[in-house]
Amino acid sequence: MDYTDIYNDYPELREFEERRARRTSPAPRRKRRKTGNGAKLLTVMVLIALAASLMALVFSLVSPDKTVVFAADGSAVEISAAQVDKYLAEGYYASFADLAPITMYAGDGSVITARAGDRAALEKKGYSTDMTAAYTNMYDDGGTTLYVPNSMVDNYKANGWHDKLSDIITKLYKSDGSTLSVPKAQAAAYIEQGWTDRLLKAAKKMTGPNGEEKTVFNDDVNSYIDRGWTVVKRVIDPDQPLVALTFDDGPGKFTDELLDCLEANNSAATFFVLGQLVQTYPDTVKRADKIGCEIANHTWDHLNATSAGAAAAAESVQKTSKAVEELLGKGTALYRPCYGAYNGDTLAEVGLPAIMWSIDTLDWKTRDADSTFSKVQSDVYDGAIILMHDIHQPTVEAAKRIIPYLVDEGYQLVTVSELLEYRKGGAEAGKVYFDDKE
Repeated sequence: MDYTDIYNDYPELREFEERRARRTSPAPRRKRRKTGNGAKLLTVMVLIALAASLMALVFSLVSPDKTVVFAADGSAVEISAAQVDKYLAEGYYASFADLAPITMYAGDGSVITARAGDRAALEKKGYSTDMTAAYTNMYDDGGTTLYVPNSMVDNYKANGWHDKLSDIITKLYKSDGSTLSVPKAQAAAYIEQGWTDRLLKAAKKMTGPNGEEKTVFNDDVNSYIDRGWTVVKRVIDPDQPLVALTFDDGPGKFTDELLDCLEANNSAATFFVLGQLVQTYPDTVKRADKIGCEIANHTWDHLNATSAGAAAAAESVQKTSKAVEELLGKGTALYRPCYGAYNGDTLAEVGLPAIMWSIDTLDWKTRDADSTFSKVQSDVYDGAIILMHDIHQPTVEAAKRIIPYLVDEGYQLVTVSELLEYRKGGAEAGKVYFDDKE
């Protein structure tokens, strides 16, 4: 039946039917949001924590002399205060928070999941919640990084790995002030492109008009000089390779040529001079001293100390030292026995440190520049004392190649006294030195 006309005639009936329909119609259902397992677990944990806290509160209100401990499964147990230590010893926990899972690491690489309440006991056994306390970053020469258990660090070191980043990284410089840090294994390729791993090859130490000091890259040096700054001649870094070039039996007519090369390369050497030649070449001796070289003692006339005896050796050394002092205002501090011949008596009588050598170029024998250069090139090492003779022209020709070669290889050419001061704290009278290690 069509009720439209009836509803039009009787609007009260329409209103009645609409009210009845609202009462009998089911309420619209709300769309439920899907909950993931993680959220459900979190909800459960929160509810457990709230329940446990509520239980503890209720127990404290109802039984003031009671307390609550928790089993590993989360269940709460009401006990008396006197029973707490007993229950804790049996594996119960003082608070619900102690049941929270934590990850702990050991130095042998093992990883465990424990409860927060067990943390203190596990830390006594060497575990830690801090992974970095149980593991060490290791690096290979190419820059690869690996996280290694502490117990395995020595094994990795034995196989060429490093536990310090600084061991594999080198800093490079350019004269325009550019800097770059690269793995040492890659440094050679950059050096071929014009970089250097020696700051003082790309820059110079300078002193300002008011005495201030600054490291200035080479491209800017001239502008500093225009403003009254001066270049500091030599700066020694004892942490970088050091070599002491020594020249015996001079000075001679080729020595000035050798000094030119040393000065041009901002380097120094030690000259074990003969006293009689100091008087022959006084200007050469003064120039050597002025540019930072060391004047040391080789007796007056190349005396064999063991043959001549201790007293004669001491007299010859003292005579030479006096000649040097008259010229420079200071005597000699080091002594080299002629022919390398010495004994306990001569050392005690002379009263100076005796300087031998660790690399003998045999230049006096070969008189060949190529041979002398090759000997140094093949045998040089950090801390070496190298023997040559500046009275031979082939030796000076070799030295003019040796000096820039060593500088380019990263060696600092220093005096013997500087070498021993930086590496051994100085030289002792009567003691014999072959390099910075003996």
